[in-house]
Amino acid sequence: MEYFGCKFNVKWMITVIGLLVSTRVPSIRAWTSAEETTLRSNLEVGYEDDVRPSEVTSIYIAFQLTSIDSVNIKDMTFSVTGWWVLEWEDPRLTWTPASNGNIELLQYYEDDLWTPAIVVSNSLTDLSAIDEDTIPLRVTSDGLVTWHPPGILKAGCEMDTTHFPFDVQTCSLQVTSFGYTLQEVVVNSTKGMRLDFYSESGDWEILKLWDDYDTYTDTGNDYARMTYSIQIKRLNTYHWLNIILPVIVSGILIVFVFLLPVDSGEKMGYSLTCLLTYVVLLTLIANDMPTTADTTSILEVYLTIVLILSGIAVVCCIVSIRLYQLPDDEKIPNFVIKLVQKCWPLVDGRKECVKSSLKGDGKKLYPVDGSNSKKEEPVMDSPRTFAEKVNGLRTSSERRVSVTSVDAKDNNIYSEDLIDGKVCSIVMDKMLFRFFGISVPILTLIFLSILIAG
Repeated sequence: MEYFGCKFNVKWMITVIGLLVSTRVPSIRAWTSAEETTLRSNLEVGYEDDVRPSEVTSIYIAFQLTSIDSVNIKDMTFSVTGWWVLEWEDPRLTWTPASNGNIELLQYYEDDLWTPAIVVSNSLTDLSAIDEDTIPLRVTSDGLVTWHPPGILKAGCEMDTTHFPFDVQTCSLQVTSFGYTLQEVVVNSTKGMRLDFYSESGDWEILKLWDDYDTYTDTGNDYARMTYSIQIKRLNTYHWLNIILPVIVSGILIVFVFLLPVDSGEKMGYSLTCLLTYVVLLTLIANDMPTTADTTSILEVYLTIVLILSGIAVVCCIVSIRLYQLPDDEKIPNFVIKLVQKCWPLVDGRKECVKSSLKGDGKKLYPVDGSNSKKEEPVMDSPRTFAEKVNGLRTSSERRVSVTSVDAKDNNIYSEDLIDGKVCSIVMDKMLFRFFGISVPILTLIFLSILIAG
């Protein structure tokens, strides 16, 4: 090959360039087991795993949460799964990668290196230091030691049962440096509790995460302590369907016990069934509540109040049945008669019927024949006949009475002569139906409002 009148040998030129490059570029050393063995031997010379790395060693701790296993309100405990992230610097474990086969990382097991004595002080299952001899520690060439020991942690937690099952709980993990004082080991937090690998729980929703640092003193020595807190809210769809709705429906059913006629024979059994239903519901919920809690569940208070109302309803049903079947020759107590006379106008509606029979000008009504010399007196039925009319108490026809009979203070149309046991029973049932029909729904609305708003 000839260029500018000169001949060049291409193969010869490539050979010369290759020789020049090979003399300029240093050779790259690859990792070998011999290189790492030599490096480990050099680092272990004079190394004592009982001696801390420096005068004051800083330990950085975080917890990688993977799942919330359980939150037990009765036992006041919670359990989580995850692993710790511990980091510290050990100046004794440093080397130059270029001089040691470009090795950037070494792995040691717990027994070979110094590790801090870190304890989860509020743990209920294990108060020993965090350790895991099957998980190696990773050491970089600049002396940074990283360790990820996993664990299933069960700790105590003060539970607030006030708004169960719409409750929000705050639990924590307390990490304490045992054995090393603040002058020897300082505990710090990097990112507190992490959720990088967290799996959503079907029972709880995480609202907030935070960590706090403080110290405690024991026998004159100060020790470091980190508290990792988690605030969680209960997902209550299950409890709506299995607790709240049955409680509300059972409360409403109590009202209708007073609509059952005594003659049906089911009045007593129905009232007892409602009472027993609330006894069972209260027992089931009480089994989930702690016996030493500082707070009282609003749901338990509601169930207790409705249970008392159910007991009152059973007693009232007994009295109502007893009055209904009272013989004609047996005298009714005077206080019962007085009470019925006061309650009868409230449930009868007879005054409205009488008022509708009056003329708009308020004048007296006279007999049909037109004579005005004598007013017609009200016609009263016998006690039995009157009590057995429509709805038990209402009259079916308008009576011609004077204006004075419409006065609210006039009790002639509710005369004592008309009151017998059956009338007392009917009036009592109607009054109780109105009382329970108002009090139970109002109580339920107040209960739900306070429970959900909490």
